[in-house]
Amino acid sequence: MHKLIQRKSKGSRLKILERLRQLTLDDQEIYALLHEGFDGSQSVGCSGVQELIFHAREFADESYLTLRFRGNRITGITPGMRLTKASQDDLVERAKQALQEDAGSHVVSRYIFSERPLKGQLQVSNGLRLRPPPPDTIIGSGLDEWQKVADPFSKKVDEHLGPPYPILMEVKVRKSSSMMLQSLWMMRELERHHNALTLLLAADIKYAHFPSGPLWTSLFREHRMENHLLSPGFSDPHGGLHDDFPASQEPIVKTYDGADYYGRLWFWDAELLIPKTLDRHLGLMHSLDLEQASKFHRACMWFAQGVQFRSIETIGVPSFSASIECLLPRSEEIKNGFDAIVDRYGQLTDGTKILARNLYDVRSDLVHGSFAHSSDAGIFSFKNDDDWQTLLIWTVAKRCLIGWLEDASRQ
Repeated sequence: MHKLIQRKSKGSRLKILERLRQLTLDDQEIYALLHEGFDGSQSVGCSGVQELIFHAREFADESYLTLRFRGNRITGITPGMRLTKASQDDLVERAKQALQEDAGSHVVSRYIFSERPLKGQLQVSNGLRLRPPPPDTIIGSGLDEWQKVADPFSKKVDEHLGPPYPILMEVKVRKSSSMMLQSLWMMRELERHHNALTLLLAADIKYAHFPSGPLWTSLFREHRMENHLLSPGFSDPHGGLHDDFPASQEPIVKTYDGADYYGRLWFWDAELLIPKTLDRHLGLMHSLDLEQASKFHRACMWFAQGVQFRSIETIGVPSFSASIECLLPRSEEIKNGFDAIVDRYGQLTDGTKILARNLYDVRSDLVHGSFAHSSDAGIFSFKNDDDWQTLLIWTVAKRCLIGWLEDASRQ
C-alpha cells in the first residue's frame, strides 16, 4: 500500500484521502481527524454508498468536503469550494502532528462486573490493571429488606457486595492534541479490553450497566414494596481519568496455572482466579495486523453481547454464532466455514460433534424467525431441553476465538 502511494506521488499530486492514508490506514482515525474542525451531516446515496457532507463551523451553509463510505471503509473524499489547497495542506499537517506526536499517555477506567470477586490487583504488562473498587468507595447496604424476610436466619454479612461484583479496569492510552482522536483511542481501548476480558476470564464479565436509561426498581422496606426510578451504574470518588495508575495497597491477585482453566466450571469458587496465560493472550491480541485485529475485536464484541444476554435465547445464540462468523474470510461460504472453524478449534468430542453440527441451523432458525423455544415450545413444555444449545455454543465460541488467536497459521 505504501509503495503504491509513493510511486503515484512522483507522477501526480496526491488526493486528500491518499495523503491521510499515508499517515494512517485506520479509517476510524481519519474520520475522527476530519471531525476535529468540521461539523458533519449524513445523507444516504445510491447503491449502498453513504455520504457525509462536512461544513465548517464558521461557514455552515458551505461544504468543506464530502466523505463517501461503504460499510466501515472510506471510499473517497471530495473537497468542497472552501477546502482550498492550503486548507488541505493544513489539515494533513494537523493530522500528522496528532498521529505522530509523543504527547505521553494517561489512564482511563471503567467498571466491569464479575460473578466472583477479585480479591487483589493484577498489573498486566504496563498497559492494563484490574483491581477491586478503592476502599473509600461508598457501597450501601440494608436498603432492601427483602433478603431478611426471605431468609431470616442468613448469617451472610456481605451479600450487598455481589454478585455481580464490581472490578475496576484501568487502561493506559496515548494522548493526542486532537480531542476527537483522543476520544476514539480512549473508547476503543476500553471497549476492546472489556470485550477481550469477557472472553479470557472465566467469570461472566458483563457491562456495569446496559445503556437503556433509567430502570424501575422494587425495594421492600418497612413491610411494604416501593418502586423507584433509578439509573444503573457504579462509581467511586476518584473519577475515570488519571495521569498514571493511582497508588493501590491491594495484594497481588492469585493466578491459575492449570491447563484446564477454560474447561472447568467455576460456580463454587470463592474468588475470581486469573489465568497465567492472560498476559500472553493480550500480547497476541496486540500483535494482530489491522485486518486480523478488526476481525478479532468484532468477534469479541459479539461474544460479550452473548454473555450479557445469555439467558435470552434469541439474543445469546445468534451473538455467539456471529462471534465465530467474524473469523471467516469474506468469500467463505458461511455454513461450511462455520463448521470448519468449529471442527478446527471447538475441541469437540464424539458426543458433542453431532450436537455441534446443528448449531448453525439453530442460529438460522432464530435469526430468520422460524423457531424460538420461549415462544413455540413455552415454559411448560415437554420439549424443555434447549438450554444445551446456548451452553454448547457459548463454550464452542469461547474455544474457537481463543484457538484462532493462538493459531499462528490462522489464515
